[in-house]
Amino acid sequence: MEGAIHELESQEKVDRISVLKVAERFGEPQFGEGTLRLEKANPQLRTDKTILRTLAVSGAVPELDRLGRSVNEKALPKLSEELAKVASEEDPEEVASFIKMRLKEFEK
Repeated sequence: MEGAIHELESQEKVDRISVLKVAERFGEPQFGEGTLRLEKANPQLRTDKTILRTLAVSGAVPELDRLGRSVNEKALPKLSEELAKVASEEDPEEVASFIKMRLKEFEK
C-alpha cells in the first residue's frame, strides 16, 4: 500500500488518469502473492522498517511482486537475502535497478 501511495505522491498532478495508472500497476489479480513469498523466505523484508520504506519508495513494488512470483522455490531464499541487503542500504534507485535486473533474469 505504501508503494502505491508513494507513486501517487510522486505524480506531477494527481488526477483521475494518474490514479488509474497507479491502480493498473498495483491491480493484477495475483498482486501480493510474490511479496508474501519473499517475506516468508526472509521475514526481515516484513519487519525491518528501513527495508520496507526503501522498497516502497523504489517505485518498483509491482515489479518486486512479479519477481517474487517468478522465482522458483530453490532460488527464493538467496534472492530474498540479496534484496534485504540492497534495500538496507537505503538507496531506492539501486533497489529498483536490482529488482528490474533480477526480474529480467527470472522471466526468461
